[in-house]
Amino acid sequence: MDDYRLYKYYRSTGFGWKSLVYNYLLTDRYFRTLFHFGPRCGAITAITSFLVLLVLTYTITSWTIFLLNTKKFNELRHEAEKKLPRKESVLQVRPAYNCINKHLQQADVFLDKTKKVVRKEQLEVEIMNSRINSISELLNPGDQSPWQRSQSPKGYFRDINTPLKK
Repeated sequence: MDDYRLYKYYRSTGFGWKSLVYNYLLTDRYFRTLFHFGPRCGAITAITSFLVLLVLTYTITSWTIFLLNTKKFNELRHEAEKKLPRKESVLQVRPAYNCINKHLQQADVFLDKTKKVVRKEQLEVEIMNSRINSISELLNPGDQSPWQRSQSPKGYFRDINTPLKK
């Protein structure tokens, strides 16, 4: 681009191949001036232009991904706000919870007292059963014991057929 004739020849105001070549030569000249290179370093300009284009592509792609993620985040946040209760609704539920909790505590106390009463009644029934068994043994003593009381004043006798315990 050092030659004035090339500068004049490729200069164009529209879009097309001539303006693209003109912009490439202009960029080449700026890079050579910036990095203090010689006049034949078009490859460096091409590589640098490619890298700049690549960076711009990645920047645009990452920006669109960022926008999509932001949109998705806002949608999920609104869904969560719809599903999760707010502070006001939690405060409305609190009195009902206190009432239910108090009722459950009272029911628990009643259940404990009922269990104690039932256990007491079971013990009384067992005591009554043992008394009934004692009275029935006293009323029918001959059925369970091998020793029988005789009618004679001598005392007790044992049946001959029963074996001795040693």
